[in-house]
Amino acid sequence: MGLCRIYNKDGKEIKSFDPEQLLTGKTALTVGRSPSCTISLDSDSSIDESVDPVHFAIIRRDSDIVAVEGPGARAFIADNIFVHEIKLVPGAAFSFGSCTFSVAPESVESPFAILFEKKEGGAGFQVLLEGENSILMDVNGNLKINDFAAGTLLAKITVTKEGILSLCNMQHGTSKKASFEYANIEAHDIFFCNGLKVCVCRKGEAQKAVASGRAFVQSSFKLKVLLVASLVIVAGLFVLLVMKEASGASTNAAV
Repeated sequence: MGLCRIYNKDGKEIKSFDPEQLLTGKTALTVGRSPSCTISLDSDSSIDESVDPVHFAIIRRDSDIVAVEGPGARAFIADNIFVHEIKLVPGAAFSFGSCTFSVAPESVESPFAILFEKKEGGAGFQVLLEGENSILMDVNGNLKINDFAAGTLLAKITVTKEGILSLCNMQHGTSKKASFEYANIEAHDIFFCNGLKVCVCRKGEAQKAVASGRAFVQSSFKLKVLLVASLVIVAGLFVLLVMKEASGASTNAAV
């Protein structure tokens, strides 16, 4: 199923998660104002008492994932109708209290992937989906892509069908847009998340870079080549200067 998102009364997204991932090993996910809820909304100051401490639960029922009302028995509103439970399928939406809940359409893979350094060394990659993708950090400081159980959100990358990507780096408050239609790894901007290098490239390029063990190596190699070339030029200029001074000294001695 698609990614689930919760918005406050101002239309701001305050939570996003994948219920299938979070339900692994659990019987239910609780949603509400209480800090003890699996999906707690207490950190958003706009959440008022129209949202119960435990407003509803998300459970598995056979092969379905369903949202059912909580102990306060406050129904959801879907399509202007009060309902006591709703099946969570791509495109489903309902309101609860002052908040709204929606399930994104089915995810479609884009032609792009995100290539990232691993904290323990080496590199990994993951295919980006059309739409919004999230880069998160787990408790061990490793980068996770679209794994909403990981923890801290570091950046978001949005991919359109036209191959336009926009990046919002939550750590630095910066954003940029770029077209990667004809790009390759060397042409891409490398940015940092939690001190680890990250770049966007085509899926095939990412696979080759990881398989060869040379992801992000080309950039550092180029820097080394430039450094060596600069040193050679400086050394050459120094030799010319010495030779010129020696020549001048010989001329003065002859005079």
